[in-house]
Amino acid sequence: MASLLTIAIVICFWPHGTICIPDDAAFILQERIPEQQVSFMSPNRVVYEYTHQVSLCVYGCLLHGDKCVSFNYQHYLAICELIPERITHESQLDIRLGYEYGERSEYDIDESRLTPCTAVPCNNGGVCTVDYEHNTFMCYCIVGSRFIGPTCNTPVTDGMWVSWESWSDCSVSCNAGYQTRTRKCEGRGDGGDDCDGASIEYRKCETQLCPLWSMWQDAPCSPNQDGITNMHGTRTRQRTCLRGGEPNVDEGCMGETQETIDCHVRYYDSLRLGGSPELGQGRVEVYREEAGSWGTICGDQWTIENTDVVCRELGFGKGLPPEGVAIASESTLPILMTDVVCKGSEPSLAYCFHGDAVDALDCTHKQDVLVFCAMVVGVNGRRGVIIP
Repeated sequence: MASLLTIAIVICFWPHGTICIPDDAAFILQERIPEQQVSFMSPNRVVYEYTHQVSLCVYGCLLHGDKCVSFNYQHYLAICELIPERITHESQLDIRLGYEYGERSEYDIDESRLTPCTAVPCNNGGVCTVDYEHNTFMCYCIVGSRFIGPTCNTPVTDGMWVSWESWSDCSVSCNAGYQTRTRKCEGRGDGGDDCDGASIEYRKCETQLCPLWSMWQDAPCSPNQDGITNMHGTRTRQRTCLRGGEPNVDEGCMGETQETIDCHVRYYDSLRLGGSPELGQGRVEVYREEAGSWGTICGDQWTIENTDVVCRELGFGKGLPPEGVAIASESTLPILMTDVVCKGSEPSLAYCFHGDAVDALDCTHKQDVLVFCAMVVGVNGRRGVIIP
């Protein structure tokens, strides 16, 4: 059985002088040698016959044709010095390092023992391996050598950016959006590097402001004409789609342009006690800005709960029975309210059910509401008596 012998031969050209200049690169040769020609002196060392190295040097001489007629071979350093002529005198040879002279014509190479890698088919430092089953070779190109291909002689091609494409349309039709543009990395070969940098870019864009609703335009609260409950009313308000938008088409203007909502009709604007010099008691009077005057309240259906609400609105304590309230004179003011009904928890008389001046046409000032409010310490800057 034969073994594979791989030998690195450095090819130099005559004269080499003191420094050997290699021809392109190390000349790597491989041979099959008979098993009996290999002996193992130690587990890590293979000893082989010297003649095989010389035969590889001869083969190197044959490959270089008329550049080599003879050669000088140094077996210890595996250097083969090719000489384009015959050397006729020993003084022309440098034998200090053990070079031995030979002529190509003296050797006969058994080419059947040479492998496909003997001719060094791999370039640029590529490593050649032999497929003996098919009598062919494969080159392993050195990583980083920037060469690829079957014999490592095809330069690696890196990718290159082509020009940026045009910017895209804005991502939105109004308000702030973004645009994109892209570019392609082309021409990258096997083993080549990708292009550096991003393949897409973004930038802000704003074509116009989006349509949106205006603020609601409030209308006055119109009281419901349902007897004495006319403190309740409705208000119809409207809005418009701004910036040239169209309702229920543009996203910012979805919904109705008009709506009717419930509202509270505040029938009067101010409240006071009149007709008495005493604090916390007197005739209940209201002021209506629409009428431009103060007026009284007819006492039909008046209850102590109503008095509680009036006293609370004026900042006094609880309402008390009005007996003993001294009124200087009968009022001459118009009667503006009647049929007031409160639960007693309302913050203002305006939140109680009531009738208006039309409903009070059958009332007289003898029916004007009088109230007596409990005094608390410090009311309106005066000291009073706390009445439970």
